[in-house]
Amino acid sequence: MSQDFAQTDFTTQPPEELGEFRVASSAEIAAILRQLQESQTLITLISEGDAPLVSRICELDLANGKLGLELPTGSASYVCKGLEMTAEAFLNDIRVQFELAPPQKLGSGIDAMLSASLPAIIYRFQRRRAFRVKPHSRAPQAAVVPAEGGSVQRLRVLDVSMGGIALLMPPGNPIWATGQLLEAEVELDRHTHFKASLRIQHTMQSDESLGTPFGCAFTNLAPMAQRLLQLYIDQTQKLNRLVKKA
Repeated sequence: MSQDFAQTDFTTQPPEELGEFRVASSAEIAAILRQLQESQTLITLISEGDAPLVSRICELDLANGKLGLELPTGSASYVCKGLEMTAEAFLNDIRVQFELAPPQKLGSGIDAMLSASLPAIIYRFQRRRAFRVKPHSRAPQAAVVPAEGGSVQRLRVLDVSMGGIALLMPPGNPIWATGQLLEAEVELDRHTHFKASLRIQHTMQSDESLGTPFGCAFTNLAPMAQRLLQLYIDQTQKLNRLVKKA
């Protein structure tokens, strides 16, 4: 069975199971960080017990082994508590993830940033290794609400895999921010409905008439929900093959 590493959490995996995804060469690490900086790729910063933050690399000091990140709103708790961070970002079809030591705040005003030592190891995963399928009707939907509370949105499901789900926010509704944690009740058909915790990974280009598609990763999916989802994906794939043969 194909595995989707979009949801692999390297902090809970035995090191030997992640060897093929490990990047330890200082030259390769520098190249990846430089690419993140030059492309101004969004980086999600995660620490246990705190809400995710979204930032970018604004300074890369390879000579002194330092990394500078834009100072996101809400980062004060990271600095005050001396929290380590897990950073993750997407470069095309590759997800990179690494640990950062507790950051320090440097500068003030528009020059303020978070400073941390360069990561010693970066893990590089294929973004999608599992099959992602599109529902065959407009019926599949998810009732979604921010994890900290708020109004429920019933959103159309665009596609789904074992690692995540793409949803459509209707026109005229504000989209949640990248990194936002959500709680959802997903209903793909009358036999496949389950609860899931999600984290917004990226937002796609809006269409005035259709709305804004956005992709989420599953952050907590119970074993029964995983089995239901795998069965749905397998059945949808079989149906797709039959349609192509017809």
